[in-house]
Amino acid sequence: MNLQYQLDNSDYVQALIFYSRQNSDLKKRRNRSWVVNTLAIFSLSFYFWTVKNHFLTIYFLIAGVIVGCIFPFYTRWRQKRFYTSYIANMSKDWERQGCKLQVADGYLEMSDNDSWSKLAVKKIQVIHEVTPYFFIRLKAGSTIIIPKNRIEDIDSVRNELVELGSTFNIPVITDLKWSV
Repeated sequence: MNLQYQLDNSDYVQALIFYSRQNSDLKKRRNRSWVVNTLAIFSLSFYFWTVKNHFLTIYFLIAGVIVGCIFPFYTRWRQKRFYTSYIANMSKDWERQGCKLQVADGYLEMSDNDSWSKLAVKKIQVIHEVTPYFFIRLKAGSTIIIPKNRIEDIDSVRNELVELGSTFNIPVITDLKWSV
């Protein structure tokens, strides 16, 4: 398999968001924050109900319902904004250049204008396929991003990655419903 493509900032942001949503610790933290914020507002409503202030009771009841419903969307938006600004700051000095990826003889060879690297396929932890990308997660923690909209024959790449997964016992996870 020989691929040539170019990555931009949005590709890096999508990869960060994808893997942050896969992280169980971050999911627990987001859910805990959601519950704590919602319960705090409902607690204020209960307090004002006990002191017979009906206006503030109703106000905080409505606020609690709104926060309970909107909080997950707000945290997604905030996370995307954080990763976008993070990548924008990190990529100020990056030169946009094409990437080359070749899989042959049990090795991944990656290159661009400045560097070349060769990794054993056994260093791959998992291969994810989502609607816009293929993400190849390495055991060292880094990720190879393959944008589907910048490669020509998606089906052959998919077949090569599935074959690579079955040959080297690498899990291949397909989640075509995932979206930012």
